[in-house]
Amino acid sequence: MIASPRSCSSSVWQPLHSRPSRSRRAFTLIELLTVIAIIGILAAIVIASVSQVRSTAKRARCASNLRQLGSAALLFSHDNKQNRLVSYNFYGDLATLGTSYLPKLTLGDMNNRAGIWMCPEDIVDRSSFTGTPSIDHISYGVNATLVGMSPEYWRTGKSLLSDIENPSRTIYFADASASYIRRDNQRALFRHREKINAVFFDGHVATLPQPAPSVITAEFYIKYNF
Repeated sequence: MIASPRSCSSSVWQPLHSRPSRSRRAFTLIELLTVIAIIGILAAIVIASVSQVRSTAKRARCASNLRQLGSAALLFSHDNKQNRLVSYNFYGDLATLGTSYLPKLTLGDMNNRAGIWMCPEDIVDRSSFTGTPSIDHISYGVNATLVGMSPEYWRTGKSLLSDIENPSRTIYFADASASYIRRDNQRALFRHREKINAVFFDGHVATLPQPAPSVITAEFYIKYNF
């Protein structure tokens, strides 16, 4: 006699392994605001870091420009019996001075903002400037006291490099609002986060902090001796 198959149970079939139910909880308002705040803080840190890196890179490029200007001026002196680079024309601007004595550095358009005469942090729009490139077209100034920019700034009888008492403490070129630094409105311009780049008469370049207003005098801007 053949056995009949076992009858199936009438009860509903249940899986052997059922998944436990998990409750889903949404973010609370406080948690959401906390996450947003953290993201904002991180974004601010990243933006500040990028800005700092860019500023550092621009300051380095500016320092390189000044180093080349200083080197060219010193080479002129070495080739001319140690005579300092001087302006042949009273109130002659640095563009004219450069064209005469630093021809290798002034080839090309003085309005070219990528050139050696332009600081990367100089944001003045010169697109509307007309006429011959002059003091308004460049970013750096020369120490007016020591290059004979005008009669009142001559130092009679002292035109040699050896006459500079403290070459490592006397600025040759620096960030400026015009092509020369003197005691009136043509002054050093602290465009690198309240600092300036400068090349000294010994050829070294330094980044200098802005001095306190109490120590800025007419003599400070004429000699610019640190």
